[in-house]
Amino acid sequence: MREMGRLVLVEKTLGKLTTIHDFFLPANFCHIVKAVKMVCGRSEDTSSFKIPSLALKLGHSLTKIADIAEFEARMSEKKKTLENVVTFRTLKENKWDEWVSSHALRNLRESKWNKPLIPYCEDVVRLHNHIDTERPKYRSNLETAPNKRNWASLAKLTLREVIIFNRRREGEVSKMSLNDVMLRNTFASNPDLEVALTDMEKKLCKYFECVEIKGKRDKKVPVLLSPEMVSSIQMLVNYRRQCDVPDENVYLFGRPEAESHLRGSDAIHAIACECGVKDPQTLTSTRLRKQMATMSQVLNLKDNEDCLAGFMGHNIRVH
Repeated sequence: MREMGRLVLVEKTLGKLTTIHDFFLPANFCHIVKAVKMVCGRSEDTSSFKIPSLALKLGHSLTKIADIAEFEARMSEKKKTLENVVTFRTLKENKWDEWVSSHALRNLRESKWNKPLIPYCEDVVRLHNHIDTERPKYRSNLETAPNKRNWASLAKLTLREVIIFNRRREGEVSKMSLNDVMLRNTFASNPDLEVALTDMEKKLCKYFECVEIKGKRDKKVPVLLSPEMVSSIQMLVNYRRQCDVPDENVYLFGRPEAESHLRGSDAIHAIACECGVKDPQTLTSTRLRKQMATMSQVLNLKDNEDCLAGFMGHNIRVH
């Protein structure tokens, strides 16, 4: 809605289209293409988009809205409107790729050239150390003054810690529900399983707790929680109501006075800039996952590749 709203605002400034229904008049197709290029910062000199991903998203959104408009036209039997929408879809199928999509995809591919692929190990270590240093302060602030600002600060810190430690996709952890945490697996001792475990593995099973969350394509993926993480999460749960997090908010890392969740990508970027690492741009959940995959190849893990791929939510044949 926000992306399409930006497109409508640009069209209004051009004085061509005033409502979303005007977008599906065949005569206005060229104006739509021009507006998309303006919203995405198209430079005619370099033939490149400033925000190429937005150009692709707007193309998908226009197709979805055309589907809705066509459905409504058929239901209300408005033949002229239906003809306009069908013609618009034909124009888009024939010309959108040539005028917009192909250039945006080329820009996206070129933007990945000559960029650092994975973060430095020393940056990751510094990030972990910074989180360990800040955690007691944030907990103390929440205990001393339970308000939404202190709650959100501890929630963001814990969200970063869980994502970075587990090398999990930020969207998966951000959407972790309160119910997922309450039903977590505490690794109750099972004599049959312990026979096959080494002493180190037995200690690790007692040390960590496991939360199972929904990953890519609805695949179940595990998230390991250390005792420090569990303590921070327990504090967040205890102070939710005092800090104005609605009961209707189902997310563990929910926003105070809202029913949405905090964004893991924003939280990681903020702390990466704060702790003074060499290259903050490489510290993203995606690149941390790539670092894990790359290091597993460097270490030549043969016997445990399937286990690692399963934990990361990867398909061993693809990745």
